[in-house]
Amino acid sequence: MRLPPESTLGLIPWRALIVGLQVVGAFPYIVGKGDQKPRFSISLFLWSIFIHMFSLAGILTVMRFTSSYLSMPAALGSKAFFYSGCVTLVTASLSPLALMINSKKLANFLWDTGSEADIQPNTRGKWSFLVPLLVCLSMILFSLWYTIHSIKPDTAQEVIYLWVVMTVVILDFTLLMDLIEKTTSVLSQHLAAHANDILQLNATETDDKDSATLISALHALKNTGRKVEKRMGLLLDCLFPLINIYLVPGIVGAVCSSYAILNPRVPNDSPIPFLFVAYFVIFRLCRMGAHFVRQVDATIGSVRDVGVQCSSEAVQTKVREVVSELAGLQRFSVCGWYCLDYSTLLTIVSTVVTYLVIMGQVGDIPTQTHSSTSVPASS
Repeated sequence: MRLPPESTLGLIPWRALIVGLQVVGAFPYIVGKGDQKPRFSISLFLWSIFIHMFSLAGILTVMRFTSSYLSMPAALGSKAFFYSGCVTLVTASLSPLALMINSKKLANFLWDTGSEADIQPNTRGKWSFLVPLLVCLSMILFSLWYTIHSIKPDTAQEVIYLWVVMTVVILDFTLLMDLIEKTTSVLSQHLAAHANDILQLNATETDDKDSATLISALHALKNTGRKVEKRMGLLLDCLFPLINIYLVPGIVGAVCSSYAILNPRVPNDSPIPFLFVAYFVIFRLCRMGAHFVRQVDATIGSVRDVGVQCSSEAVQTKVREVVSELAGLQRFSVCGWYCLDYSTLLTIVSTVVTYLVIMGQVGDIPTQTHSSTSVPASS
């Protein structure tokens, strides 16, 4: 299979990840052997439609069980917490569909980056995949407890059905978050590999011939920067709906879950796991952007070191050109809407605190219910 090399972010191997995306109905393409381009599969497309209909039916069933509570009079904060949970569940179930719509762009990206043989290989430990595996298993077990104690289906068959639906949603989340991290990390590793080659050439430079070789390597890095910037734009066009599907409900869930934990009058069973999942999603997305920016900064730092250590004017001119070319990659901008990095994480936390204060002031206000009221007669 022509797939990208393993990346420093994302812990599921590419082959297993592609199979998983096909199973959950997010990638109706078959990755061929050798240099064959991924081809669209009718059978996988029909399977994707079946999985989406299955998930939609399950979500509607969950909404049927929870509609009785949502229709009851309750405080605004209680309503917000339960509505945020429903919105998160619905949007998470739609995430494979959002990727399937843009699956052709993803297939082209995988095929293009699979041709890059000079990407820095992954150096993670052998058992590093256990962390996301344990998180995924914990979420699946929690979904069973939540189905029994919070949704409270009438029969054992309904319990099993709803648990299977929630398990599919959790697998969607695990696979798609890993895909987002791996694809962006591959691009930053491409830059890092070229920067390492330049440092090695600079260490062995002794004459004008070596300077010419170094200039050629810097020119190759400049072209790589342009290629990475172009691929990053195409990739984010593909992943933009997916990132928003996880980020926006994560922020809303962080606010409402925090309020539910602090306010004992909110009738709930599980705000702490929801709060953990919300911040887990936000942290992983911000870490992804910060990792990409850190790799770009390290590459620019290596190039500047070459300019400082080399006395050749031609090399220093090329260094300035490369630094100028890579400067546009020092912000992980998601289609120009917002940036993802650790500063964004702090901004989100401050936003959560702000809205938590607002919820504390208005959360106990009862919501209006449609009931008949008598209008006093005027004298």
